[in-house]
Amino acid sequence: MLKQSNLIKLVILIISMVLATAAFSIAQVAPVKPRQTHDAQSFFDKAYSLRQQGQYKEAIEAYKQGLRLNPNSAYYYNELSYTYSLLKQDAEAAEAAKKALEIQPHNAYAYARLGYEYNILGKYDEALKAYNQAVLLDSSDAISYAGLGNLYTKLKQYDEAITAYQKSIALQPQNGQTHFELGYTYLEAGKNEEAIKV
Repeated sequence: MLKQSNLIKLVILIISMVLATAAFSIAQVAPVKPRQTHDAQSFFDKAYSLRQQGQYKEAIEAYKQGLRLNPNSAYYYNELSYTYSLLKQDAEAAEAAKKALEIQPHNAYAYARLGYEYNILGKYDEALKAYNQAVLLDSSDAISYAGLGNLYTKLKQYDEAITAYQKSIALQPQNGQTHFELGYTYLEAGKNEEAIKV
């Protein structure tokens, strides 16, 4: 009985050694796949750096490469949208913002980006819907209220514009540009005294 048990152990040991030798041989022959040196985040970091240096076209390409590796990042679609906007490629900027919203339908910043781009493109109804959705989702965003004020001023809806600018200023009182735009809107509305007070 003891001899049979030793024999079984010996057979198992021999089989293990043969398998280990075969695995080692295969590992020596099989080509080693090169490690992927760039992940999505490294492309996004590169894109941000390029954008900071004013190299917008190169930044867009880096964002696209990162998004090919990680197509589910609403944040980086928003960053791509903003970078397109810097190049005045507003249709592409709007498309990138829409991609962000496909991924995160309640992304206030993506709605604000979309509102801005639609405003630039003259799609005022769509811009109004996008901005209203942005402030509905994030009522603390002064920039969205300022964008809404700008849009209402273009549409000559001065009372709505004034309300939007006032909300923006209440949230971000140090923004001189918004104060200027509110003053301008008062003038356009024929409210000269209010304009002087701004």
